[in-house]
Amino acid sequence: MGWQIALSIGGDIRGTDVVKLFETAAEMHLLVAQTGGTAEEDLRKYRGDIEAGRLDGIVRASDGVLTFEHFDHGDDKLEDLEMLCEEIGVPFNREISSDDEIDGSLSWYRPDTDQMGECVVDHDGEATLRISDIRKALSEGNLDAFLAQNTPPDLPALKVIDAR
Repeated sequence: MGWQIALSIGGDIRGTDVVKLFETAAEMHLLVAQTGGTAEEDLRKYRGDIEAGRLDGIVRASDGVLTFEHFDHGDDKLEDLEMLCEEIGVPFNREISSDDEIDGSLSWYRPDTDQMGECVVDHDGEATLRISDIRKALSEGNLDAFLAQNTPPDLPALKVIDAR
């Protein structure tokens, strides 16, 4: 068992919006990880709470990014957080992990360019592109545009821009 869907946020954010994100996470039964451990360690530690339905996921901060992890598959599991990020103008990546039954996917939103995109990802979370699509983009002379549209841009580090 591991996270099935994760929403990672970065970029500039107001302090009041950080509070909104954590209030929304609390309503969704997501625990703020304070252990500093890996996802696997947190899963072992909280397995009883997860299995009893008292905990649906974990919130963790790492490498300048805040990530909300949910233990259930489904595009709608972090939808409230995703809509809040769009509303307050915070960039995010949403990743659905792959397994034997479904392909993984990565969606992204960048408010500064109003860019949204989505791609299929492998078991390591890396974007996968079809050779036929790459060949077509090469033959049309627009490989750079194709790659920009079909691979996620870097998620900027999270920065609180005020303390209120």
